[in-house]
Amino acid sequence: LVALKVLSMRRLANVRRLAGTLLLAAIGLLLVTKVMGTSVNGALLSLTVLTVAASYVNWGEVVGGGFATNIFIAMFIATVKASLVLLYFMHMKYEDGVIWGFGIVYPLLLFALLVGFACIDLFLRVVPSGTVAPEPQAVIESVPPVSAQLP
Repeated sequence: LVALKVLSMRRLANVRRLAGTLLLAAIGLLLVTKVMGTSVNGALLSLTVLTVAASYVNWGEVVGGGFATNIFIAMFIATVKASLVLLYFMHMKYEDGVIWGFGIVYPLLLFALLVGFACIDLFLRVVPSGTVAPEPQAVIESVPPVSAQLP
């Protein structure tokens, strides 16, 4: 009976010690998450302000490269923001290689295939001989206005 009492007291002490450890770990995780979340949110907000500010500048005239430079800058900032969201809010920073493979690399590979096949389709189209592609403005003018389609 005394041995049972000693065993139960040891178990109770182990449970209390484990609960205390888990509580400290949870508090530490909350503090780290709060600080990290605040800094990531601040970075995302700053990058959004930078995106809006960059849209008011014609970077093609400043740096050269035409309108494509504006698109490149906007896409670069968007990629950095997407990476922050992916790493911290989707918790991919702490995942192993298999999850990275299936969650990141495989979708990017599929996206590259999609863009590649779309480019192949776009650039290798053949216009039948003897036909002329219509001008875009003529196509736009041939569509009746919406008010004419209403009853």
